[in-house]
Amino acid sequence: MEELSQSIVNWIKDVRKSKGLSLTELGNRAGITHSQLSRIENGVSALTLFSLIRMLHGMNYSFTSLFSEKIIDSKFPLPSIYLEEKTESYQYPVIKFSDIDSFVHFILYRKNARIIIAKWIKHYLKNYTSWADETIAVLMDEAITLLTFPSVDNREGSLYENLCYPIDIGVDKLRKIYLSGGVLLMRDIGAYIRNQRIASNLSLRALSSRIDFSHPGLIKLESNIGDRVIFSDILKLDRALGVDGELVALAWRAGELYLGVHRIYERKEFPLPYTTREVEWIERLVIVQRIYQHFDLDEEIQSCIADLRENAVLDPS
Repeated sequence: MEELSQSIVNWIKDVRKSKGLSLTELGNRAGITHSQLSRIENGVSALTLFSLIRMLHGMNYSFTSLFSEKIIDSKFPLPSIYLEEKTESYQYPVIKFSDIDSFVHFILYRKNARIIIAKWIKHYLKNYTSWADETIAVLMDEAITLLTFPSVDNREGSLYENLCYPIDIGVDKLRKIYLSGGVLLMRDIGAYIRNQRIASNLSLRALSSRIDFSHPGLIKLESNIGDRVIFSDILKLDRALGVDGELVALAWRAGELYLGVHRIYERKEFPLPYTTREVEWIERLVIVQRIYQHFDLDEEIQSCIADLRENAVLDPS
């Protein structure tokens, strides 16, 4: 394990012991097996973003502790976007953590929910059928199909992988989503890395050489960052792109979504990750919103989120 990751792991180990937690107790809180925690603490297994989120939440710490306790680097300040989040209020229409559970249960467990959502999307789509760019029309139609029918989109090269998520969604929009309290997908983080790299006039090879990262590995991060991403790689990219901790903050927000840190439907003492099926529907819902955001359809975003909130109640009377 490299020096940076090891320093974080050593700090976590010290905190765990100061709280009187055994590996088994922390593992139960964090949703990580005793053996996996042991491998991480002993430097055998890499410290991933998801594992770190689990471990800190299991000890009631947040990612800001890595900065305030000078664990990451004494010269690495608390992310400016996190400070901005605390001082300014943004009204950009977004799907929030408080929406996710009710939306997921509405889609997966309510009779006729898919039909309602199909009608809802088509209602907002019909005003844009005259757009000249046929790609946009295909994009929107495919979003409807993916949202309302059983999944057949896991095959390689599918439209779900290559067309539906608007990877060119701007960095400014992703910042607005974060600052408005919106959820973030791992795809958003890949898009952020890609668009920051382009804005910095860096080629893939130039950036990969800066962080001693393989060219194919960077391509993979930009296209579909996964749950096995190493936390130190996020830090390296943050520094190389010169974004002052912003990438760390956004990646942490995305990781918290998938790990169910803010779940309200299943009221558990500690995080309960979403199932693969639930994640699939969450991603579909959010991707539809990203399409609207990409084309600056703010009023449509606000209206459709309001419609979902009205219909998607956890305990309908």
